[in-house]
Amino acid sequence: MTLSARLLGANHVLTSRLAVVRRLVRGFSLAHRFAIFCLAVLVAGALIIGTWVGREIERGVIERTSAMTALYVDSFVGPRLSGLGEGQLSEADLKALGTLLTETPLGRKIVSFKVWSVDGQVLFARDPALVGQRFSISGGLARSLSGNVSSHLSDLDSLENRFERLQWSRLVETYSPVRTADGEIVGAVEFYQLPQELLSQVRESQQRSWLIVGISTVTMYFLLVGLVAGASRTITRQNKGLQDAFEEQKALQIRIRSLNQRLRRAAASKTQIDEELLKRLAQDLHDGPAQDLSLALLRIEALERPEAPTEEQSTLATIRFALIHALDEVRGLSTDLRLPQLGGLSWASVVEKAVTEHQRRTGALVHVQADDIAPEPSPSQRIVTYRVVQEALSNASRHSGADEQWVTLSSKDGLCIISIQDRGRGFEIGREKPSSDRRARLGLQGMRERMELLGGSVSVDSSRGRGTTIVARLPLDSGDVP
Repeated sequence: MTLSARLLGANHVLTSRLAVVRRLVRGFSLAHRFAIFCLAVLVAGALIIGTWVGREIERGVIERTSAMTALYVDSFVGPRLSGLGEGQLSEADLKALGTLLTETPLGRKIVSFKVWSVDGQVLFARDPALVGQRFSISGGLARSLSGNVSSHLSDLDSLENRFERLQWSRLVETYSPVRTADGEIVGAVEFYQLPQELLSQVRESQQRSWLIVGISTVTMYFLLVGLVAGASRTITRQNKGLQDAFEEQKALQIRIRSLNQRLRRAAASKTQIDEELLKRLAQDLHDGPAQDLSLALLRIEALERPEAPTEEQSTLATIRFALIHALDEVRGLSTDLRLPQLGGLSWASVVEKAVTEHQRRTGALVHVQADDIAPEPSPSQRIVTYRVVQEALSNASRHSGADEQWVTLSSKDGLCIISIQDRGRGFEIGREKPSSDRRARLGLQGMRERMELLGGSVSVDSSRGRGTTIVARLPLDSGDVP
């Protein structure tokens, strides 16, 4: 198997395992995810902090203990190193140093001992073969010749540690500067201690530090998890409340839509019922008062005689004129109340039919601009559209004083928009004369009521000398609801 195939296989296995982990994580709640993530972070942080603190404790204990031992050694060894000022030790000094390591309590604390000159030459050592040899000045020796006490746990892998390496695996190695009475550094003392005592102190200190770090980590973990768990329960409770509120709102919206549909059905039904009533009223006017007025006119004509007195002829003429005028009014009302056949017509056809009827009755000039609008209007929408155009044109003919009108049909944002405009005398909205414009106000009120029943609206813009514009807006989807 090639290396690339192995890599692809390993990548596939890793991807599969990650996918399994992701599926498992998705199954946990947010609080559980946080608990797992927080545990991982706190454990990692505790390991890092504990390791760093342990090393710092080890370094601090070694340096503190070695520094105290260095002072102790210096008090014993310093008087025997008076010859270092001349760069060498006398036979008496060397013998005295050897005695210190074998016959005094210092020898029980120090297992090996070296004296260095400032140029890196070994002046005294337990291994006689090292005496007189020179080594490079670095590490702890360099720091001690600079005036600092340096100590560390050594693995004895340096060339100058071959004697110690034969007997021990690790020692605490300490360098301490040697000074003259006036403070001049003339050499360095290197001594070695067994690490067991120091390491025991280090382990005790590290154990205490690990215990503190562990307790702190566990405490923080439970505090954080408890806090997040409480917040998670609150969020869950609030989410449930929101979900319940959402379900209630959804049910309310369903009820509102049902009521709206019932209202729209009722509005559409009322529109058609109103037209049936108007149709019956128009028929009754035609068959009743109109016929009676016609009969009265015939009888009046029969009573008219050339030889009748002038006063009687004037009275009969007045009655005849009134009857003719009343008959014209009744016939006009009957015509206005009777709705033509609108079934199957489009929006534009309904508007054009209303305009044509108005022109036939009044002889006015009406300019029409009608766009094709989809979808087709419902029966109630056809009725309302026809009646609004009819009433607006009738009001314009009666009250504007203009013999031209403009009708436009368009659609925008889901609305059918019908505009009827004249350039007549206009009026101040809200300041109409109660007597002369009563019928016009009733006509506007009727238009508004018809449009509002189907969810539409009517607005009027007018001022004296500037004409009047009536704009009717009807939702395209506000037709009959099955």
